[in-house]
Amino acid sequence: MNFDDVIESVRKPFASATSLSPEVFTSPKWFDFEKEHILYKHWNFVGLQQNVPGIGDYFVTELYGESIIIISRPCKTPFSDHQQFTGLR
Repeated sequence: MNFDDVIESVRKPFASATSLSPEVFTSPKWFDFEKEHILYKHWNFVGLQQNVPGIGDYFVTELYGESIIIISRPCKTPFSDHQQFTGLR
């Protein structure tokens, strides 16, 4: 099953839809496709402000196989320059 076939199958009306191939849920190729076209285009929850209560506090977490550093700033807004730390977009 290729990308175009999957996209076509999910756009069908519910009554004529079919289940997706197990490959869609297990293939690294599909995960890369989802990251590029869905996951990287939206905000993602990685933690709470209370995890970095003081200025300079930080924690490291992982998102889609990449490490992300979350740092508390003087303005008290948690910050992650996910491009700088992970090389992602």
